[in-house]
Amino acid sequence: MMLYVGLVNFVSVFVLQFATAMAGAGITKRIREQSYAAILRMEMAFFDKPENSPGRLSTVLSKSAQHISQICGGNLVTILQLTATVGVSLVWGFVENWRVAFVSGWCFVCEIVKF
Repeated sequence: MMLYVGLVNFVSVFVLQFATAMAGAGITKRIREQSYAAILRMEMAFFDKPENSPGRLSTVLSKSAQHISQICGGNLVTILQLTATVGVSLVWGFVENWRVAFVSGWCFVCEIVKF
C-alpha cells in the first residue's frame, strides 16, 4: 500500500512541478510583453525624465517578471504540495482510525490558530 502511495506522490509532484513551471513561464512572458508594450506607448516626454532612463526601465521590466516567476515557481508548488499532503493524510487517517485522526486534526487546527 505504501509503495502505491509513494508512486502516486512521485508522479503527482512531477506533474505539479511541470504544470506550474509552464504556467509561470507563460505568465512571465505575458507580463513582460504587456509591460514593454505599455512603455512603448508612452509619449516622448516620458523618456526625457531622469527617472525614466533606459537602464532603469529595463531593470523594472526584468525585476517585475522575476518576482512573478518566483511566486509562480517553487513557493506555489510547496504550498500546494503541503495542502494536498495534509488533506490526504487527514482523510486517510479518518478511514483507518477516526479517533486518532480526530485528535491529530484538532492538533493541526490548534497549530494553525497559534500562528
